[in-house]
Amino acid sequence: MTRPLYIALVYVALLAVYDVVSPLIPLWASVYALAALETGFFALFKFVKLRYSSKAFYNALLLFLLWLIGMAFVSPFLSSGESVEQLDALVAGGYMPVLLAVYVLEEPVVSETVFRGILFESLAQRGRALAYTASSLAYALLMTAPEAPLDLLATLMYFLLGLIFAYAYEKGGFTSALLLHGIYSALYAALLVFVV
Repeated sequence: MTRPLYIALVYVALLAVYDVVSPLIPLWASVYALAALETGFFALFKFVKLRYSSKAFYNALLLFLLWLIGMAFVSPFLSSGESVEQLDALVAGGYMPVLLAVYVLEEPVVSETVFRGILFESLAQRGRALAYTASSLAYALLMTAPEAPLDLLATLMYFLLGLIFAYAYEKGGFTSALLLHGIYSALYAALLVFVV
């Protein structure tokens, strides 16, 4: 394994630990721990080769729009990632700007670097199917660790989103995947703002 892959796997492991520990620690510590984690691994971006294809980006954008429509249909069956009480506490504590900055500015870059730019790229040498499946499954499980049977539906939806990001990366380059992930993150951030 190469050095970037080891570093990416450390990020994945730390993110998994964060997912387990964050509900057990104070809200302020959870927000700043996420910000520190994303900031700490932002430098991985230097290992990515920038490429862009507008045709592949638009194809991936169409797939993403279909995914959004699918999410609209299944969202009534999914548990929400942040409860209204958590969102109110984020606003009351003044932590929402930090969280939004992480979601919109850092998370897309770090996530695409780790899951597509490094993990997908490393696994593609062993086969495209493995690269698509493993990078998308790792992404989905870290986005929504299933705790109840209905959570598997959310995991499936995020697995499909990971496949779309991987398609955007393979066909359109890192920049295509990053733009698409940025759109997703901006929509998610807007949803958080307008729910509160």
